[in-house]
Amino acid sequence: MTTRSFYVERDGLRLHAVEEGNQYGPLLVFVHGYPDDKEVWDPVIAPLLDEFRILRYDVRGAGLSDVPAKRDDYLMPELVADLLAVVDAVKPEGTFHVIGHDWGSIQLWEAVTDPIASERIASFVSASGPCLDHIAMQMQQAAKKGGLKERARALTQAAKSWYIGMFQLPVLPELAWSKGSAPKVEKRIAAAENIPYAAFQSAQRSKNGTHGIQLYRANVPKRLRQPEPRASRVPTHVLIPKNDNYVSEYIARSCEPWVQSVQFEPVEGGHWFYLAQPEIFAEAIRKHVKKHA
Repeated sequence: MTTRSFYVERDGLRLHAVEEGNQYGPLLVFVHGYPDDKEVWDPVIAPLLDEFRILRYDVRGAGLSDVPAKRDDYLMPELVADLLAVVDAVKPEGTFHVIGHDWGSIQLWEAVTDPIASERIASFVSASGPCLDHIAMQMQQAAKKGGLKERARALTQAAKSWYIGMFQLPVLPELAWSKGSAPKVEKRIAAAENIPYAAFQSAQRSKNGTHGIQLYRANVPKRLRQPEPRASRVPTHVLIPKNDNYVSEYIARSCEPWVQSVQFEPVEGGHWFYLAQPEIFAEAIRKHVKKHA
């Protein structure tokens, strides 16, 4: 096994990545969510290193990667271009498998529904990060033609997504992630998720939380107002935590009409279930990748 830490430059922005594991195995690319960085994957990749070639990176604005200058630098096409640039640095040709959580998964939906990027993606494992366009179309359908039950589900999800509206406010969200406040937020989230504080704590949390807010500001309002049909032929496995405080099963399944081959797997735990039970995520990845290697 080898481990290599390196930077990839794209459009004047440096992205920090780590390649490790079995160089002869299928390539698995892990994309973290908000407000995390690539280190959040440590417990999940540990049992996979002997079998697979692992690549993970800090998305723009997080971890050891550079912070973009403008809000539009966080738009989805930029995130997909980052993914391909990092992969090309270790595997310029051929296919690879992608795994995403939260915003990592959200941006991977953009990749697996992109006609060009999707040609290189052999499979996708998603957790707690649905496609923004799929969500918007499902919510619009519920508002226009849904029955009472479906409208109730939509309202429940809207309540879970309260923070998205808050993130559109100026200054205040950034203040919540100041260096003095970040540990307090980490402790509250860890307690709510029933995971050890040490598992969620990150030296880069203040940076991740502060700059990652631009992901919401750049992408969410437009996608929710003007969603586009986004179909995928990439075999997909969606993990649905039963106690997710942010993503309901209702929208976790919003991709179903748009994906040619998709499986759903309910799992115990909350949004960051894998920090307490990494073997659940790791085993789901192993099975799905082997099926589509």
